Amino acid sequence: MHKMKLTLASMFLIATLLGAAGSYAYGADVPYFNDFENSLDPLDEWSPNAHTDVAPYKDTFLGRYRHDDPTVCLTLDTSHMPVGTELSLGFDLYIVGTWDGNNTSFGPDEWTLSVQGGETLLHTTFSNTALNSQAYYGEYPGGSYPFHTGAAEIGTLGFEPGAPDYEAIYSFPNAYHQFTTLTAGDSITFCFSAPLGTDDGTEFWGLDNVSVTPEPASLFLLAAGALILSHRRL
Repeated sequence: MHKMKLTLASMFLIATLLGAAGSYAYGADVPYFNDFENSLDPLDEWSPNAHTDVAPYKDTFLGRYRHDDPTVCLTLDTSHMPVGTELSLGFDLYIVGTWDGNNTSFGPDEWTLSVQGGETLLHTTFSNTALNSQAYYGEYPGGSYPFHTGAAEIGTLGFEPGAPDYEAIYSFPNAYHQFTTLTAGDSITFCFSAPLGTDDGTEFWGLDNVSVTPEPASLFLLAAGALILSHRRL
């Protein structure tokens, strides 16, 4: 019976791949997690304008982003991972103020998540007003749902204590959206953007509990491939 032998290099690769499946780490590589509670964190992985705020009823989050500051991007090092590793993105999205959803007179108030140089993962609208529909759960244009559809929490941030409908938290992944993409080089950049039409500061958004993790199934396949390749080379 022929026995399979592993080189030290292949053993290290397999251990690295499998270990990455079950751990979070603060820092600018994958796996990644940030709840923005560390006041000493320089947030170098976020650009072009990384800043935090505190929700009165919650805690620190990345934001506020608004009309004059619409985009923030997260760049992570993936050079230690094989090309084609599937990554899963998770986060809490804060939608605050008089978001008008699909209304074309005061909006539409669009929000986009994309991979820089790659695919758009979500392009939708959100509404915090009962008179206006929103595209989420779906995409914009096309989706039309009542305001707050899909929100995990409403009125729990404390920015609008007299108008709780003006606050919504959407948590991802959820039953309708699981954001995944494949590594294609030494780094990956996720961009979050909302070019809101209101410039008086009454509409803004933010992020919290951001995570980027390799999908375990993808890592197991890559580890199996490394094992087979090592065997063939012997």
